[in-house]
Amino acid sequence: MHLVRTSDSVDCLHEQSIKIALAYLAGVDELDSPQQAFEFIGAHIAQQMHEGQQSQLVLSNKAIAAYQRHKANDVFDLVD
Repeated sequence: MHLVRTSDSVDCLHEQSIKIALAYLAGVDELDSPQQAFEFIGAHIAQQMHEGQQSQLVLSNKAIAAYQRHKANDVFDLVD
């Protein structure tokens, strides 16, 4: 059986995945700019969903990892 998501459930999945990622990043003190993190994570999750990912945990974890890599690259760019 294939699960068909409605627009509301897609929005809810996106929103909840963002909340999980932001809560984790806040908990480990990695949110320097909450608005910038929100935008980055939201876009990353939306892209994953567009590619077919529907697991809230996978969406959140991949967005967290991408944000951490992004932050690390920004720090290295400042050092160069």
